[in-house]
Amino acid sequence: MRILLDAIPLTELTTGIQRYVRCLYTELQSFPDVSVLYFGRYGCSAEMPQAAHPGVWSKRMEIIHKFPDPVIVGGRILDRINFERRLRALVNKIPYDVYHEPAFFPPVLDGIPTIYTIHDLSLIKHREKHPRERVWFSEIFLKRRLPRAAHVITVSDFTRREVIEDLGVAPHKVTTVHHAQGAVFHPRPQSEIRSMLAHRTWPEEYILFVGTLEPRKNLQLLVKALPLLRSDIPLLITGWSGWGDRDWWAEIGRTGLEKRIILTGYVGEPTLACLYGGASAFVYPSFYEGFGLPILEAMACGCPVICSNRASLPEVAGGAAIQVDPHDPEALAHSLEKVLHDSDLRNRLITAGIQRAGLFSWKKTASETLDIFKRAAGKTGG
Repeated sequence: MRILLDAIPLTELTTGIQRYVRCLYTELQSFPDVSVLYFGRYGCSAEMPQAAHPGVWSKRMEIIHKFPDPVIVGGRILDRINFERRLRALVNKIPYDVYHEPAFFPPVLDGIPTIYTIHDLSLIKHREKHPRERVWFSEIFLKRRLPRAAHVITVSDFTRREVIEDLGVAPHKVTTVHHAQGAVFHPRPQSEIRSMLAHRTWPEEYILFVGTLEPRKNLQLLVKALPLLRSDIPLLITGWSGWGDRDWWAEIGRTGLEKRIILTGYVGEPTLACLYGGASAFVYPSFYEGFGLPILEAMACGCPVICSNRASLPEVAGGAAIQVDPHDPEALAHSLEKVLHDSDLRNRLITAGIQRAGLFSWKKTASETLDIFKRAAGKTGG
């Protein structure tokens, strides 16, 4: 099975989509008779490329976003046109069984089936919560290119329903293959957690949020709930600075919570695993997610989870998390109080979360993905 992969996501900052591609292909490479060619902006390789350095990536994004939106869109289109030109030249020389597009849009390719992973429809359903240039780029390509996909992979049943209903893709051409947490996410010894926190001068007791700081993550709800708590427990906000409005930051100033909010910035996975393991609670109040990988990561690390009851999050969390209305700060504060002060509830959530996370694995994800590739390539043997 010869797989040609758009490897550009692997060279970017390791967030949700990048983690999906890296974990999936780490497993796929371990399967017998599977070979992968990683095709990127500057060539191709049989070796998986390295992720961008967070500092370098952030500076690059700062520079790019100083340009007007039409200039950014134009640059992205030219970049993609050049990418597809080189891709077609490669496919015309070397036969591959399938091409996998895990993040952008199906290319114009003949003679090879394209498998396209759609993570969510937020650029359509919540376009106001994204940079304009990103929305415009999606509007130009998504619906025009979608028919070129031989099969669509979605990361949740929720997203599968949206792809069928909102994009009109035939149900038999869409398959759900869930994400999973990486091997680095597991319960850590308290000594390791305390050492990491002390090294970073972070508090030993805290509530945790993890994710790119963008509007749909709904940080404002968490900031509104914080002053309603009886305790003055701090909130650690971990993730790339992202984009969009900063209503949640303005809310911090209005409520005088500056001393209780700690912005850690982007952290590596080992540090992130320790942060999950040391948190009194992990809160994920997002309005909309295609999957919600941080929920599984927190559960796998033995952290009680409170999440929104919207979009795909109930599907991922199952009955192992407390689910709240993302518009109700009182409900979130009440749930936090219970988790912080009811040790029996806390222990039940931890146990249920570890069991829930155990139902997901990248090996299973890779096996199901490979089955789709084989069907598309006509290699099922049936």
